[in-house]
Amino acid sequence: MTNAQAEIELPETVSPGEVAEAVAESLKNNQVEIIERESDPGYELIEAKSQPSLLSWGEEIYIQITPGKVEVASRSPSQIIDWGKSKQNVKQVEDTVRNHLSASGTLTPA
Repeated sequence: MTNAQAEIELPETVSPGEVAEAVAESLKNNQVEIIERESDPGYELIEAKSQPSLLSWGEEIYIQITPGKVEVASRSPSQIIDWGKSKQNVKQVEDTVRNHLSASGTLTPA
């Protein structure tokens, strides 16, 4: 089993629900199936599964969004080597969050 994970800081003024919407839309646009989505005030959880490909049987993706941070993890439960797919999934979520913050004027691009 291979894993990749990251933590992204969010400004306290950014709503977890707003970030979750951007992430969910990006996942759907990339043919990633959202298995479960849990929403509470100040907390969002997205569990998703990527489609199988030539390099992978598919990965499980977990995204937890709370005030101040996004935690994302991707794992390939059925493979010893995932050829970088888990890392690619995590980067996709990181890029989506940063693009959303930049577009909303909350983050100044480097």
